[in-house]
Amino acid sequence: MFPVPRRANELVKEWAGELSEHTGLPRERLLENPECLEFPSGVLRIVLMDESIVEFRWAFHLVSERQKAIAVFTGHCGHHVFPYHGAKVFRDDALVYEQKHDYTPGSRAARQASRHCTPRAARLNRNVRHQDGESMHRSRLGNIVIDCQTDDLLSKARFWSAALGYPLPPDLDATSSFIQLVTPPGDVQVIIQRVHHEARAHLDIETDSIELEVARLERLGATVVSRNDGWVVMQAPTGHRFCVGSPYRGGFDQGANTWK
Repeated sequence: MFPVPRRANELVKEWAGELSEHTGLPRERLLENPECLEFPSGVLRIVLMDESIVEFRWAFHLVSERQKAIAVFTGHCGHHVFPYHGAKVFRDDALVYEQKHDYTPGSRAARQASRHCTPRAARLNRNVRHQDGESMHRSRLGNIVIDCQTDDLLSKARFWSAALGYPLPPDLDATSSFIQLVTPPGDVQVIIQRVHHEARAHLDIETDSIELEVARLERLGATVVSRNDGWVVMQAPTGHRFCVGSPYRGGFDQGANTWK
């Protein structure tokens, strides 16, 4: 397996339950010998919610409701995980899977999707025009994200839940890379997130025009650290990093600041 055998083996471990059910192989055998998988020929194509397309040969896919993801296991190009929100999977041009959800603003599905993949319409410059022709956009604080370098995210989420007085979600997935505490409707959301870098906290700013909001923050002295598919990582003049992304919690139209 190349080019990333170490990461490939980690994904086999993370998806051992689903792989065992799919292949019929004992979980223990998969963990002991991750390279025992067999890969069908043909073309596997995945169309993501933002209309990005990835294709593989000698590969198969698994869908996990538990992990809210699609995993692709390949014989030559490593293993990969993609967000399943709004995704379609084709094998040799035949549709074999289509994920559908209610993406009502503020819904749980919309919040989860926004953490992984933002639709094309949300990434475009959706600013409005003021009467004098000047561009306008809106933004507000969306999340407080507590980054934890840990293999036991649940215990960290339990601490912050007790410390802040916000309950854990009733449909908690302890294997997820993030746990969102239950905050009052309309309040800033608090998310406990598993990361590989040092422990810290950061803010998420949500906006209806990522392009204009990033430009506004750059004028204030912030700098762009990285541009990703659906969000931009920035650094404030104070040295703190934060993210700029599209709206996903309810009440944005009523609670956001308007800039022009």
